Amino acid sequence: FKTVAFDVFGPKALACIAGLPPALASRSISITMFRAGPDSAKPRRRIDADPAGWQALRDDLHALALSNGPVWLDLARRVDVCPKMSGRDFELWQPMLALADWIEESGAAGLLRMMQAHAKATIDANTDDKTPEHDEVLLRILAENVLGGGRPSAKAILATAKEQEPESFTKWTSQGVGRVLARYGFHSKKGSHGQRAYLVDLDALRRVERSYGLDLNLPLPLNNAANATVQAGERGETP
Repeated sequence: FKTVAFDVFGPKALACIAGLPPALASRSISITMFRAGPDSAKPRRRIDADPAGWQALRDDLHALALSNGPVWLDLARRVDVCPKMSGRDFELWQPMLALADWIEESGAAGLLRMMQAHAKATIDANTDDKTPEHDEVLLRILAENVLGGGRPSAKAILATAKEQEPESFTKWTSQGVGRVLARYGFHSKKGSHGQRAYLVDLDALRRVERSYGLDLNLPLPLNNAANATVQAGERGETP
């Protein structure tokens, strides 16, 4: 009855066509692949085609680990190699960036900077993958209702979604809409007439907009809007 912690981390390679589920996508580094041509030899290649070569590579890595084990353990604490990243992106990229810096010290000049640029480009490119298109549509409809002073129900949001994108939401239900919005912290509440509706304020929508890199067409907060007006006036523009 004693609790014991185990390190069960292990990299995995997953291949798919339609994309990963949101939770799994947030823990993955996406690599876009293209179908090989009919005359390409790549599909016929096999890892075991050169067993001696692969065994030599494993032996070299084993010797490298034995020689540098303590140094590699310290790499896990290297936070200075990461540019500004969110928690999930930091977990994904920190080990590789720390290794890149260690390899650079052995003569691979410029490797860390190249890897940092690649990490940033990959994170920016994968922003849309982490927020499914259906989620963004539903959040935008919710935001439009809130801006109009409405208190929509899941049923009303779904009806609007079916009008805007009938093919995408044909098989959706109100319960499905509720589950999606709940992932972003929005829960419907019963009103005086017993009907459930979303009582959401702009600040909550702005939080989701910032956190997930979305554009929900929300107005700027008053202080930001005032600053934008002042800056426009200084440039001689009409606010």
